[in-house]
Amino acid sequence: MRKARRDADPRVSQADLSARVEAYGVRLNRASVSKIELGDRTVTDFELRALAAALAVSVGWLVNEEGIHSAKPISRPSRRPAPVRG
Repeated sequence: MRKARRDADPRVSQADLSARVEAYGVRLNRASVSKIELGDRTVTDFELRALAAALAVSVGWLVNEEGIHSAKPISRPSRRPAPVRG
């Protein structure tokens, strides 16, 4: 996601991306964009679609499924889920 923002002409700031995503009906503040880029926050399916549209890239590109190996995947779990007790 960061690569797409930086490669855009003109560059898209995190605040700009937040505003663009909101135009698609999704609220993500600048801090959330930063956490997503750092891998500290997961992304919902509807957020992913809005982010891709706002950055004019495909969802596949954002999740690194289209051969763009230099791009960091848009989300990754920040910690292991708690065990289920039964």
